[in-house]
Amino acid sequence: MATTEAKPLTPQTESLTLPVLGMTCASCQHHVEEALRATAGVESAHVDLMAHRASVVFDPAIAGPQALVDAIRGAGYDAVLPRAGDSEKHSEEHGGESERRAWVTLAAGALAMLLAMPLGAEMGAMDHGSIDQGLMRVLPWLYALPQDFLRWFLLILTAIVMGWAGRGIYASALSGLRHGTTNMNTLVSLGTGVAFAYSAYATIWPGIGRQVYFDAVLLIIGFLLMGKALEARAKRRALAALDSLSRLRPATARRVRDGVEAVVALEEIRRATAFWCCRANGSRWTRRLRKGAPRWTSRC
Repeated sequence: MATTEAKPLTPQTESLTLPVLGMTCASCQHHVEEALRATAGVESAHVDLMAHRASVVFDPAIAGPQALVDAIRGAGYDAVLPRAGDSEKHSEEHGGESERRAWVTLAAGALAMLLAMPLGAEMGAMDHGSIDQGLMRVLPWLYALPQDFLRWFLLILTAIVMGWAGRGIYASALSGLRHGTTNMNTLVSLGTGVAFAYSAYATIWPGIGRQVYFDAVLLIIGFLLMGKALEARAKRRALAALDSLSRLRPATARRVRDGVEAVVALEEIRRATAFWCCRANGSRWTRRLRKGAPRWTSRC
């Protein structure tokens, strides 16, 4: 969870955790870390790709929080100064929106594949066999539609869905190119962009053997978005499980001193201190710390 304010580490340095947006792979993580470490006043920077956040130790006399945000944005990504309670809410809302876009894009891709069947049959580019004949019997009205209408409908549908669902992918790729870097979105943008451009050319100037690939464009974007949505869901569950595990650490212990039992804060348990330990069956025994770091058990 993002911190809401800087915490002093020493009189000269502070620590701040920033949520980072737009990272998709280890290459993105490396670029953000390098940008932060190159900022004047930053002593150390660690980026958590799973949690999409950056932990930075910096000298507030040289670099402020806004300078860290500007460094991340300068690397082609986005960051905001954290506010209390916003991190989890934004993560849930963003995950739901991504999954909704993925389902809509996949549905549009399936529709585009269906509507493109008469176009392939007309051009004679391939023998659809029994599938094509079955569609003709089940959906005769589909093959009766004008071919130009189908092509232009698919062009408009694909352009709208690409701009709505895939704008984050293309924006990330374009931002990376402006900063001289590439990522997973670069490859997807290149492939779908070329397929869309050729399909648009075949729609505007149709000819024998010129097929359209609008369905492939939509399905690629849809599967990519669905993969990201499932990954984000798994990350949220994993982080929630880790957070729940960290909360299992007890805050108090039962200390025995001179035969008197008292409940004290866990931090007060030191070497040679006797305290009660609990078994799973409810029984307990006295334990004494002699060497090493203090140990702790669940409350009795």
